[in-house]
Amino acid sequence: MVVVKHQRRDGITDTLLRTVPTKKPNFTKPQVRVWNDESVTILDKMGDFARICTRNGKKGYLQLKHLDIDHPEGVQTEHLEVAEACKEEEVSKDDLRAKGRQWVKLFPGGYACYFGRLTAFERDGLVARFRRNRQTDHRGYSLGLGRKLVSCEKEMSDVMWIPARCFRDAQATESLKLGNYRLRSWFNEKWCTKWARTPHTPDHDAFHNFCKTGAFVVPSGRVALKRVGIPAGIIPCCTTPEGEAMILLGRDAGGWSCFLGGRDKTDKSEWDTAVREAAEEACECFGNSEELKLRFFSGAWVA
Repeated sequence: MVVVKHQRRDGITDTLLRTVPTKKPNFTKPQVRVWNDESVTILDKMGDFARICTRNGKKGYLQLKHLDIDHPEGVQTEHLEVAEACKEEEVSKDDLRAKGRQWVKLFPGGYACYFGRLTAFERDGLVARFRRNRQTDHRGYSLGLGRKLVSCEKEMSDVMWIPARCFRDAQATESLKLGNYRLRSWFNEKWCTKWARTPHTPDHDAFHNFCKTGAFVVPSGRVALKRVGIPAGIIPCCTTPEGEAMILLGRDAGGWSCFLGGRDKTDKSEWDTAVREAAEEACECFGNSEELKLRFFSGAWVA
């Protein structure tokens, strides 16, 4: 209970009691990640924010405009500021492990990982998520992640989707130019471009076919876990509804590149390096390291 004094225009002062919290709750943190079409429970509302509880029991805050409260049929919002536009299938960890391999290796440490068919809305959502996670407030906290970014998460300044065939053609000619954009200098070195000029492995053939048809068909067989050593990372791939093959690149001080970096003392394999570096440099816009490892580097295909 608080006492509120109201000064009227006629000079008379009214005194009344109001039952309101004496301390206004913080409706901005912690924020929670909510995927499209996910059902949530609204625990409380204030202004433009709602306190919600997700299916897995996580509680936090989300702007009301991202909830389809007035649209029982599940119509998507026109703009998704927090960029939760990337749909994920409701599958268990066992289901993920049962899936076949969803990546091909282009060059040493370079893994092209397939994220499925993504609409323009979903692709733009990943870009918007990166930009929100990369942006910080006056305290240095990420607007999307709700924590301070480490140095490696600040390396990339932006991301963009490009046709996979453009990337392949640039590598095949050892060119660093992608239209009006420029790749990192090491992208024209022979160890990195060999796959594009002349395919040498079934993985190379599979990616060439992906660039041509948009169909991501991974060679059969089991793959052995590689020891930690060389730099590694991920090139996210997808297919548009029109059947065009696309990849996601990030821009750092040296130009456009994939999400790749050196090993860390905590890495136990080359795959650990790849998922950790990708999650860090992309500011977790397409998943954290644990999610990426479960999705792409675990399953019955591991020798």
